[in-house]
Amino acid sequence: MKKNRLVSMIYFVLNHESRKDSDPYNYSNSVLEYANFLNQSLNLGMFFPAIEVDGKWEVLKHPSEYDIKFDFRDKEEQAKDYKQYQQAKEQIIFEGFELTQVNEEIHSLKSGDIDFEVFIHGDGRYEFLFNFDGFKTINDLIKYAPTLTAKGLKDSGLG
Repeated sequence: MKKNRLVSMIYFVLNHESRKDSDPYNYSNSVLEYANFLNQSLNLGMFFPAIEVDGKWEVLKHPSEYDIKFDFRDKEEQAKDYKQYQQAKEQIIFEGFELTQVNEEIHSLKSGDIDFEVFIHGDGRYEFLFNFDGFKTINDLIKYAPTLTAKGLKDSGLG
C-alpha cells in the first residue's frame, strides 16, 4: 500500500482482500469506514489549523514568540488562543499544505506538486478548485495522492 498516501477505493479493497475470508466482519467494516472517509466534504481545517465560527472557516495563525511578547492581552487569553491553535492543528488530515493569499477571495493551497485554489465567498462559503474543476469530497483528491497525517491515517482506517 502507498505509505501514508490517500489511495483509491479500488486500491484499498484489493489490498485488504486477504482479510475478507479470515475476518469478513472487520473487512466489511474497514471498507465502509474508508468509503465514508472518502465521501467527507472537504473543509479548510483538513489542510491547516482552522476553525469554523458561525458557519465560516477562519484560518488560525501560529502564535509566535514575537506575537506573544507584544500581545498585551492577559495570559489566560493568550493560553486559550494557543490551545485553540494546537487543537485545530491536531485535526489536520493532509500533511504539508501551505496557504497563501492571492487576492481577497482567492487563496493558493500547495503541497509539493499539488497546487490548487480555494475561492472564499463573501458569505464564508468556499470552493476548492484545481484547473477550475470543483473539489467537493476527499475522494476528489485521490488522483493527487496527498500525504496523510497520523490523524488522517487513523480516520481513514489506513493507519
